[in-house]
Amino acid sequence: MTRTITRYTMLFVICFLIEKITNVYLDTEFTDLMNPILISIGMIADTGEEFYAEVPLP
Repeated sequence: MTRTITRYTMLFVICFLIEKITNVYLDTEFTDLMNPILISIGMIADTGEEFYAEVPLP
């Protein structure tokens, strides 16, 4: 009985997580190819959430 409940619980959790999966697109900028230093990073999700950050140069 316990194994059956556990299997159904795991199946429910997996189905719940699959519905919550979304694509996140990532964009980065670097200083150059020879000595790359991160300048900025941006992300956007299919849901419309956005993130952008700039790294202050030393």
